[in-house]
Amino acid sequence: MDLLTIIHINDGLISLLKPGRKNKLKTFITFFKIGVKSVLLKNSKTEKFFGYKINAFDYRSFAMVFLEIFIKNDYYIDLKKEDPVIIDCGGNIGMSVLFFKYKYPKSKIDVFEPLPFNIDILEKNISQNNLSNVSLHKKAVSDSSGIVEFYYSDPNNNPNSLGASLVHNDGFGNSKVKVQKIRLADFIDKFEEIDLLKMDIEGSEWETMIDLCKTGKIKKVKNFVCEYHFDSSNMSKPVDEFLKLIRDNGFVYDVYMNKGVSNVIKAYKK
Repeated sequence: MDLLTIIHINDGLISLLKPGRKNKLKTFITFFKIGVKSVLLKNSKTEKFFGYKINAFDYRSFAMVFLEIFIKNDYYIDLKKEDPVIIDCGGNIGMSVLFFKYKYPKSKIDVFEPLPFNIDILEKNISQNNLSNVSLHKKAVSDSSGIVEFYYSDPNNNPNSLGASLVHNDGFGNSKVKVQKIRLADFIDKFEEIDLLKMDIEGSEWETMIDLCKTGKIKKVKNFVCEYHFDSSNMSKPVDEFLKLIRDNGFVYDVYMNKGVSNVIKAYKK
């Protein structure tokens, strides 16, 4: 077991012990089971938890994302309604969609994912769990629309595509594919109000947020959670500038460090 795994497990245990956490025993048992299997059954690509069935590229990457989303609650914000409207930018294989449906079964979700091999698993995870009111958009989100090259880790060497990005980065940009991208501000225009905007778009968050603010479309967003990446000089502006931008547009926020390469920012309207 490597150091990063130990750190993740420790973070998970701390999260489970926080006051007010519901279903602690059930969640701990599931967390323990997945943790053991991530060490002993690394070749497994499926799992069942909380009434869901999940397919993944590999068990280790699934276990890490499960810990971040379901245990550490990286994407959780109390939306204070049963049927929130959620836009999920960067759906990957669907763990975030499952999390939102677990918390808010009546939610309406639009999820964006551009990579074909991610989409194949994402579609399967949506269909095999009979998720209703989930619309999949096979596109990247940005500050403009068009066709663009998307960089990712070669799945033949590393099946985990969590590092894919519109931004070229030597850390994972050794393969590329052309994908369609959509201007998020244009998509948001059709909504009266968005209860939660989630962005995990690997380095494109600055340009996308700037455009939302310039167009005034950010006013339609009540809450958002964003993984703001800073692991390369090629990726994004300093986080302080991003925080000033959202603060100037009427949000208060909490910031959490995530894996040493990004900040998880949870922002709420004042």
